[in-house]
Amino acid sequence: MISQKIEKKKGLCYCCGVIKTHQRKPSIRGIKMIPINKPGEVFQGSCLKCHPDALRRSDSMQSSTTSLMSVEAPIPDSPRGVDEIIDDMIKRSDSPRAQEIGCYELGNLYKDGTEMSTRHVGVIIDAMYRHADDVDVQRKACRAFRISTANSGANTSRQEIDRFIEAQGGIQVLIAAMRGHQTLSVQQEAMRTIRNILELGSDSSKNAVLDNQGIDAIIEAMKAHKKNPKVQEDGCFLLWGLAFNNITAQNVIVEKNGISAVLQAMQCLPSKENVQYRACGVLHVLSCDHAKKIAENKGYNIIIKAAMEHDSSVRLTETSFATLLNLEICVTESGCEKFFEADEKTVTFILGATQTHSESSQVQKIGPLLLERML
Repeated sequence: MISQKIEKKKGLCYCCGVIKTHQRKPSIRGIKMIPINKPGEVFQGSCLKCHPDALRRSDSMQSSTTSLMSVEAPIPDSPRGVDEIIDDMIKRSDSPRAQEIGCYELGNLYKDGTEMSTRHVGVIIDAMYRHADDVDVQRKACRAFRISTANSGANTSRQEIDRFIEAQGGIQVLIAAMRGHQTLSVQQEAMRTIRNILELGSDSSKNAVLDNQGIDAIIEAMKAHKKNPKVQEDGCFLLWGLAFNNITAQNVIVEKNGISAVLQAMQCLPSKENVQYRACGVLHVLSCDHAKKIAENKGYNIIIKAAMEHDSSVRLTETSFATLLNLEICVTESGCEKFFEADEKTVTFILGATQTHSESSQVQKIGPLLLERML
């Protein structure tokens, strides 16, 4: 994060830290960073090496916006219609304040039921690219996307918009916003938007997250906001989904200390069942190939404590039991010494869980196996 701030102050790309994307210009309020253009390398402050879609996307909008690009107008004092907002954002695309207000107004309209269109997507993404260093623009833009992508599961038109957001590089700019601004609100809005899009189950969306160092951004957010339930739940949800049936993603999570981040979430928020369940889900996916790493980080004790804390939760009991069984099998069969010996309290809990969740075939099947392995 510190290196990113240094790179921004130097006018360098905040992703690679090599390409110069902005010109430093003294102003009354201090140093102002002016986006630059350099054929083949930089387009309107976006590094084409790190953001290859910037030129294509901007070209598609340029014909209708070039003559209006630098025009300023007063900030509106009264509510505006969606077309008026979009037209004004295009007209004043170089004004961070205009983009911030426009994104905020759009978010409010989406909240009231206005449908996002492909034109809206292009304008908001363009605002995020042009004003990548402005935390207020990023926060309001992420909020607009988060509201528009909420509850898309049963809405065909919204599903299409979600896919269009991804196709236009939306996931890329959301991850860039997370990496560029550790502010809690940006992290919450961006992560929930990515979650909403990934819930549609698109492999291309998952690949977009992986290709743009999304796992790094998620784990960084979890470590920076370890006591925030929304960040931890969404972080675990995303890591679980990305790691499922994806060895590459699993290895990246482990390499980036994702296991410690997930276990930290469980320890910091013991009363949050959603966090405990989704964290166990991540550990379950990782438990086959990375059992020793989980065990070395006291995963056994943390998982059992979570299951005991929420003994009435069927889904958490099932997931925790399955994870513990995987750990027992993989650790012991790899020739490693046992990291955990079940005490009387643990044995009593497992026996009690099989009675409490008598309708769960998974608990009934795994419970006895788990006891057999642990004792």
